[in-house]
Amino acid sequence: MSDLPVLSDETLKAFATTQVAQTVMPVRTGRFIVPIPHLNDGDGPLELPNAKELESIIKSGSLGSRIMSATLEGFPQIVPVDGTEIVLINNITPRQARALQVTYDDIVAEKNGQMDRQGLMEFFGAATGIAYDPVSKTIQYIPDNIGIRGDLYNMSMQVFKDRHNPYGTETDLRTVADDKIPAGHYQKSRSPVKAFTISGGFIRKAESGTEQTFPDTAMVAIGSDGLVSAIHCNDITVCYETPEGKSLIDKAEKIQLPTYPVGQLLLAQRDAPARNGVRGLVQ
Repeated sequence: MSDLPVLSDETLKAFATTQVAQTVMPVRTGRFIVPIPHLNDGDGPLELPNAKELESIIKSGSLGSRIMSATLEGFPQIVPVDGTEIVLINNITPRQARALQVTYDDIVAEKNGQMDRQGLMEFFGAATGIAYDPVSKTIQYIPDNIGIRGDLYNMSMQVFKDRHNPYGTETDLRTVADDKIPAGHYQKSRSPVKAFTISGGFIRKAESGTEQTFPDTAMVAIGSDGLVSAIHCNDITVCYETPEGKSLIDKAEKIQLPTYPVGQLLLAQRDAPARNGVRGLVQ
């Protein structure tokens, strides 16, 4: 059980309206998206390991097959299987997207055109080289893999469609039915967001009820739609940049954003009306 304080999305949004926040833009990096179908198989959500850092390089064959250690964002990433979610693999190049597409399409063909739980787990294992074992609560090495180290996480289909376009286009996905969104290569829409940095570890409790753990400094981005994103320090430059296209981290590795200690947000949260039982404890 983590002893890190909990910050709600409500607190993060309210804080951004009362303190200095900087306008930033999403970086035009690609993302591979997998819509998660309504499985209705009685086995609960998918459990996927989201590896933030791996000491060893994982690749197919006999070399690099041992995982020395791994730092995970969540343990594991919990993905609903009710047809309302997508899983996103971040920071994907066009070449990697083609490799992922072929792998995904091969698995769908083997499943007679209908992706199921086993096929999804096979795909994510092949994409990342790791899988989560809920029995031993450990990550396992998958030898037959592409070995992509992109950040992996889930979001609602609605949020995805609001914030993304097919790669290289400006197509508005909000006019596309959920069941017509194919797996494939997408990019974030170039919509400005307000951002600041929190120094000190915390747990973010999203409005959906899911949690993300940030053991150290993290960036928070608030879109004009009010949606919250939280980004680990080592992912900032692959996710966001200044409106002029400059990096948010300088050569001295200093983050170029307004930064606030986590205690300041905890004080703001403590003074706010209680909601959903979310409060940060100030020692």
